[in-house]
Amino acid sequence: MKSSLVMMILVGCVGGWLGHWSKLPSGVLLGSLAAVIAFKLLGPEVGALPSSFKFGAQVCIGILIGAGFHRSMIPQLQKLWIPVVVSALLLMVVGILTSIVMAKMGVLDLATSYLSTSPGGMTALVTIAFDTGAAAPLVTLFHFTRILLVVFTAPLVLRFLQSFL
Repeated sequence: MKSSLVMMILVGCVGGWLGHWSKLPSGVLLGSLAAVIAFKLLGPEVGALPSSFKFGAQVCIGILIGAGFHRSMIPQLQKLWIPVVVSALLLMVVGILTSIVMAKMGVLDLATSYLSTSPGGMTALVTIAFDTGAAAPLVTLFHFTRILLVVFTAPLVLRFLQSFL
């Protein structure tokens, strides 16, 4: 079982490298995710990751996100805070309404549907899913699909939007 766990980690590293090489946005994350999913579906049975692995990964994600903030962002935020807040609230309202509909229809439980339809980074929302008992693989699937759709349609959408300006 331990050798399968080591193999899964190696497969994830290779997938991450291939994702980085692909130059896709979030390629490292998406590449390692796709590689590990394929390994889990096609490979040997693998046990759960040790809790220390999850802890370390969450610390690294927190550092990564936190390191993206700079003092130089403060003047921009002072100018943009209204559009930022309005945009976030609109996305949250759509997510909340969608999650309520999915929960009422019995498609997903409320926690999973809310985290699946919430705006935000996949890593942060999947981490919250693990911590709250929501179905983290389903939250991942929603955000993985969203990222792929945005990445592959962005050039067309931008070209379309730019034709109006």
